[in-house]
Amino acid sequence: MEEPRGKESEGRMATAKKTQKTAAGKKRSSKKNQNSVAQEITGYGLIVLGVFCLAAVLMGGVGLLGRSLASAVFGLFGLGAYVVPLLLVGAGWIVLIAKKLNVHKGKLALTTVTVLMIYFKQITEGYDDQGRFEILR
Repeated sequence: MEEPRGKESEGRMATAKKTQKTAAGKKRSSKKNQNSVAQEITGYGLIVLGVFCLAAVLMGGVGLLGRSLASAVFGLFGLGAYVVPLLLVGAGWIVLIAKKLNVHKGKLALTTVTVLMIYFKQITEGYDDQGRFEILR
């Protein structure tokens, strides 16, 4: 009679271990799903913001919110305001596909900041050198 009890207790222990493993796996998959949803919301939010900024910049700001956004973007970036909406849409697209590309977020952020710094340096150099070169007038 002792053998069946031993087998039963082994079976129960194995079932308990499986339950613990599946509970841990569910926690991990739940966390991944939350990260995935947050990533999608961020990506789509950036795309919508970029499209709205593009409409505000190209149309000169329609409505109170559009005018405020257009003036803020032009105030911050000057002529670069025409490029910022495209960068926002591109950043949103990259956020959406980053999981498939297996892109390191830190490297992507550093590359983006570096490109923006070079771009704005070129824009400001043109304004500073406007008096020296006739073609820039």
